[in-house]
Amino acid sequence: WLSAYCGAAVRASAVTMIGKLTGHLIHSVVHMGGSISAGQGWVWASLDERVKGLVASGSVGPFTKVYPDRPPRSRLKFLHEAPDEIKDLFAKHRDPISYASKIDCPVLYATGSNDRASPPALISGFLDTFKGPTYLATKPNGQHSPGTQMQAETFRMWVEHVLFDRPLSRLSIEE
Repeated sequence: WLSAYCGAAVRASAVTMIGKLTGHLIHSVVHMGGSISAGQGWVWASLDERVKGLVASGSVGPFTKVYPDRPPRSRLKFLHEAPDEIKDLFAKHRDPISYASKIDCPVLYATGSNDRASPPALISGFLDTFKGPTYLATKPNGQHSPGTQMQAETFRMWVEHVLFDRPLSRLSIEE
């Protein structure tokens, strides 16, 4: 789970390097990630003020603090059987709830209505824990990290909203 820190560090270093190579310091970025890379985005946004917005889709953690009685996904069964000290350590470094108080940028969470890793019913309570504005876009009948052309357009619109203060004309990933 500590790889989220490495992923965040690589992203931050890449933004710095691109700025140096182009001669234009980059002050504002929006991180878009699905599944594991979404988890890295939570870490990066909690540590780097250049992250002005997040787009996340797919599984981003066990949400143990919001939904402690949620049945474990098979790959997280070990966590539910682990000693409390291990559960707490895992939650501190992997559960995005741990970063919620440090993230005040706008967050768009995109999920499919049939995403078993991150069911929309769980995500809305999770988004309520963040300081900044949050939005939920759900693709009907979509699975885990539903990638479509319409989703790409929604993400483009989100970036324009966050970085250029353009109004949100729609927030949908429907076909």
